[in-house]
Amino acid sequence: MRAETVSTPDEQRPADSGQGEKPSFLRANAVTLIAGTVAVALAGIIWFGLPHEREIDSLWLFLLKLTPFAAAGVAIGWLDLRWARRLRLQLVLIPAAFLAFFCLFVPRIFFYRSIVGAEHYYTILTLVPFIILALVLAYRLGGGSRPTTFRLCAALLILQRLRTIAVDQRRDRPAGAEADAFVQVSTRDHRAITVALDGVVPTAVVSGGSDASLMSWHELSVLHRTPVRYPARPPPPWTRPSSTNSCAGRD
Repeated sequence: MRAETVSTPDEQRPADSGQGEKPSFLRANAVTLIAGTVAVALAGIIWFGLPHEREIDSLWLFLLKLTPFAAAGVAIGWLDLRWARRLRLQLVLIPAAFLAFFCLFVPRIFFYRSIVGAEHYYTILTLVPFIILALVLAYRLGGGSRPTTFRLCAALLILQRLRTIAVDQRRDRPAGAEADAFVQVSTRDHRAITVALDGVVPTAVVSGGSDASLMSWHELSVLHRTPVRYPARPPPPWTRPSSTNSCAGRD
């Protein structure tokens, strides 16, 4: 039997030299090196030179903060796969991305979790694009095509900006500060939640609390026809509200 190899579109380009010689590392990865340098420089300017705020009031500031992600996406998309395989970059870059997450972002998340201010939110806001780029890099190193690499960057960036609305009877819940909006309603009362949303139709519903909110999760999923619906299960007896206080217990 004869084994056949299939090359990716990026590997089907003719050699630059008339004699069929492969281009040098610097020539093959010129765009990647330039775009990567620009991404690191812009990220440093934004991280160290701009205030870490939760809200962005200026459109130009918003676009400026997107430039490191765009430059990094270009750098990943233009990475030469032949040189990446020759240098075995997958054995270096993927562990490096994990170490950056584990040694930089994880300690910051735990350190700023209980500190009042925008640093915890800003850390999460920076972590999400980093995870997107790490996933896209792994895809590219695995032989992914350049156009799909760019499409993944754009699609995942759009998905990370889905608006979240937190619901709880108490305002001191940790997740409330991370959501885009907060509704102070008992998680057991799905009708009150619907009224409090004031016409907003959620595309997904999820509960990270106790068993007391599972029926509300199901009812809201059915009411708003979300793609994933939690199955109907009555809450355990110890979480059901008493006849004297419909909000008894912990939401």
